[in-house]
Amino acid sequence: MVGKIREPSGCVWLGQVTRLVGMSEVSHTGFGVDVGATRLDDLDKRLLVEVESQTGVRVLDLGCGVGGAAAHLRQGGAEIVGVDQHDFAAAWQDVGVFYQADIASLPTLLPSEQFTHCLCQRTIHYVPYNDALKLLLHLRTVVTHTLFISFSGATSALAHEYPTLDHPVTNRHALLAPAEQTTFGITAPITLYHAVEAIDLIEQAGWKIIWSRTTDFGNILVVATRSV
Repeated sequence: MVGKIREPSGCVWLGQVTRLVGMSEVSHTGFGVDVGATRLDDLDKRLLVEVESQTGVRVLDLGCGVGGAAAHLRQGGAEIVGVDQHDFAAAWQDVGVFYQADIASLPTLLPSEQFTHCLCQRTIHYVPYNDALKLLLHLRTVVTHTLFISFSGATSALAHEYPTLDHPVTNRHALLAPAEQTTFGITAPITLYHAVEAIDLIEQAGWKIIWSRTTDFGNILVVATRSV
């Protein structure tokens, strides 16, 4: 079971992060605003509870951005490895180890490194469905405990005039409508998921769902553990 959620205390590394990388830069990567640079959501807080209640925690943070969530996790006692295709190395100097790479390259980037937990926030939907499945299968071989993952939802505001909304999820990867690209700063192709599709994807990769929630905005948050 996941422990009680609490509000995190102030974090010295987060202040360093926001000074090193201005929010205007974070917001114009083409992958939306780096929400973790300013606040933790329910998924981040649930992981933080686990980090603070255990020892020897090593977290893989995929799509890590400037390291906002990672900074809190480090303060909680975790060792952090971040992967993002944009160069946030300067922001990560006092947070953890950073690799600039596409998350889909993880099997070749870090083929055998072991982690206790993985955080994949607002990221998995930027790779096509079949690549997402391959990534989740690989994660099951290198993550020993728990996966914390979120998906952009097919019922969210992102889906307004999304051209492939009625396609099978396996063939839904596409650009948002022009207005939504401008509004949300997302200019990369994306796969929007219904909750049942996100859960099915995770379970196909051999993970066991232990908690999930759809946010008011329509994003899907999931905590899963390795099934035996």
